[in-house]
Amino acid sequence: MKWSWRDLRRRWPLVAAIALVIALGTGTYASLLSTSAWRRQSNDASFALLHVHDLRVRLPQGTTATEGVLRAVVAGLSRAADVTAARERLVVPTQLAGPGDLLVSGEIAGTDSTPGPQVDGVSTTAGRALRPADDGTAAVVVDSAFAGRHAGLVPGELTVSGGSRVRVVGAGQSPEYFLITGGQGATPFLSQSSYGVLFTDLHSAQRVTGAAGQVNDLVLTLRPGCDRAAVAEELGRALRDTPATRAATVSTRDDIDAYRVLYEDIEGDTQLWRVIALLVLLGAVFAALNLTTRVVEAQRREIGIGMALGVPSRWLAVRPLLFGAQIALLGVGLGMVVGWVVGIPLRNVFVDMLPLPIWRTPLQTGVFLQAAALGFVLPLAGVAWPVWRALRVQPVQAIRVGHLAARGSGLAPVLRRLRLPGRGYHRIPIRNLLRTPRRTALTALGIAAAITTLVTTTGAIDTFHGTLDRAEREFLHAAPDRVIVTLDGFQRQDADAVRTVGALPQVGRADAGLLLPVTARSGAADVDLVAEVLPDGARWSPSIVSGAATGGLVLAEEAAHDLGVNVGDTIVLDHPRATPEGLRTDRTTMRVAGLHPNPMRMLAYLDQATAAPFGFTGVTNTLTVTPAPVWTSPTCGERWSPSRTSARRTRPRRPPRACARPWTST
Repeated sequence: MKWSWRDLRRRWPLVAAIALVIALGTGTYASLLSTSAWRRQSNDASFALLHVHDLRVRLPQGTTATEGVLRAVVAGLSRAADVTAARERLVVPTQLAGPGDLLVSGEIAGTDSTPGPQVDGVSTTAGRALRPADDGTAAVVVDSAFAGRHAGLVPGELTVSGGSRVRVVGAGQSPEYFLITGGQGATPFLSQSSYGVLFTDLHSAQRVTGAAGQVNDLVLTLRPGCDRAAVAEELGRALRDTPATRAATVSTRDDIDAYRVLYEDIEGDTQLWRVIALLVLLGAVFAALNLTTRVVEAQRREIGIGMALGVPSRWLAVRPLLFGAQIALLGVGLGMVVGWVVGIPLRNVFVDMLPLPIWRTPLQTGVFLQAAALGFVLPLAGVAWPVWRALRVQPVQAIRVGHLAARGSGLAPVLRRLRLPGRGYHRIPIRNLLRTPRRTALTALGIAAAITTLVTTTGAIDTFHGTLDRAEREFLHAAPDRVIVTLDGFQRQDADAVRTVGALPQVGRADAGLLLPVTARSGAADVDLVAEVLPDGARWSPSIVSGAATGGLVLAEEAAHDLGVNVGDTIVLDHPRATPEGLRTDRTTMRVAGLHPNPMRMLAYLDQATAAPFGFTGVTNTLTVTPAPVWTSPTCGERWSPSRTSARRTRPRRPPRACARPWTST
């Protein structure tokens, strides 16, 4: 022990370097792999805190039922005893206008506030929660992520579609909206700064939306241990037997976008973190092996003298092994500190990126012990290897050190058979590398691990940004000035709302389209899609990399790959169908007409003729608006936009004569 301590003191800079390398590797490994457990525990606690629903009943977009009908259906089930709580809701898309020229899409979620167990509750993060006295008073709690990106909302006042005003009394979170992925009637993948969700009571939602006594949603929780699938199946049959709810769909908590994404991302991120952590740890191990090997090889003379004096080999091995064990212990101890320190900013990153009401980040003892074991065993093996090699040779060979110890070893003799240009001393660096190939390989592997880690992380980020850039190029390859208007439900193409938008003086052209959620199936594979029915002669249409834009469904290349289909193959679509009794879910076999290059695999396109079996002829829920041209006079700088033509005016009015011509169009 005294000799090993003397070795530590004599080589303290090298010891410190080895220990620091081990600490960085083990600490990074422990902290990165701890994040998966943190996220899973935080998800579990957050969803349990707010009583996330087990089953959800949703009526088709634009349809409602009388308040109490959905609850009555649940009460009539033979398995009604398995239901612990049920709440009717009114969930409708809207637009929000507020301070600072705020104008964004949003959603109003009104939940029955009668006393009893809550379902999909709201955790308040600012202001106050809703009270019984707020029932029917248009008081709302805004989504906390949205409020955090727009100052001055809490407390405040907002205007929703239809001109109704609501009082914002607080900010909070609800399980379905931990992540915003686009809501009912909304475009998918909206950010939490451009999509606001208002939580309120059922009567307030009915008041501000003009849907008195109506609901379109029901959420319920089940008794632990019951057969959720059996309850969902019976509930679906009961809904189909009730005329007012015949087109309703039943989903589970696994179908919640936020729930699915938060848990599925853990698995994908764990794989990435494990790769990065192992690369960092391997880089540290290779560096530690190289350094400890040099330390032990420096003691070859002492080992050789000990063997020549007859000291047993096992005694000679104790001193360098103790030296290696002490370095490993020192590195592991520092590694636990490094892991704890690195975990602090990692926790802050996840808290900012994934705003959950509860974040649990306890010390992951198992992960740290695993990192400690790796950080101890591998450097110790790096010491044992050269000690074992030194004890296997004759004492006279062990006494040789420096260049004499490596003479004739390694791959240096290979140079004798190769004719290299230049003088002999030009080959000395190459000979040094080949004379000790093990040391050279360890150094190269350590550097390679560091470079691989850098390439992996930067490559992942670059791939993400590259995907978004490809999607942006596809969206803007034609008519980049268009504006997408999402209606609050299905409307006739000659409805007042559609005509009003088309008659605005700022609108040059308004094309009526249709956006429908569908599920494509092929064999055992299925992909959820957002199918857009493009109007005839639309200014924008997707780029086609294979096949045609008409005569079937146009899929993304990624979706076609996942489904295992190509142009000309057939797939099965589960889609809504408009019937005289309302919307129903139907199944249609459809041909794949073409493929588009957008990396967002959920995007699919149909022409009007192909979409005819859906029963939505003459119906729209989205408008593609092209702005009217703006004319500018270079003489006086006046800007002028022509008015829309009408039945009495077939030509747009001319620019005012106050400014001299020419006028230029933009």
